[in-house]
Amino acid sequence: MIDWDQLIGRVLDEQIAREIVPLCVEDSRQRLDVLAEAIGRRDAEAVKSCAHAIKGSAANAGLTGLAEMASSLEQAAAKGELCDAPRLLEQITAELDSLRAFIEQPDWPLRAKNQEASGQPQQPLANK
Repeated sequence: MIDWDQLIGRVLDEQIAREIVPLCVEDSRQRLDVLAEAIGRRDAEAVKSCAHAIKGSAANAGLTGLAEMASSLEQAAAKGELCDAPRLLEQITAELDSLRAFIEQPDWPLRAKNQEASGQPQQPLANK
């Protein structure tokens, strides 16, 4: 979910990393309504623009899965191919939901670092 090494390589400070990831997740979640509306209107240019913004923000925050999903949507929209856009929107939404659950855990930075070291995917903790 979070490429900790990539994130720290960009921001060089763990405290900044702790602040950037939640901001990116929230910013991307706010863009979902705009993205959904653009998909509904079949406005390929607006879809491309919104997907590009999500991709860039996610890449800068080390959210590689989200960045890849947004990139797929951006590329499809650039070609005017929006038939898979609703499915990609669902995937982006699910990824953001998972990220939000993950970063709500107080130890998420440690878990992200440990995942990076082990190569195992991160999972949000189950709610008690």
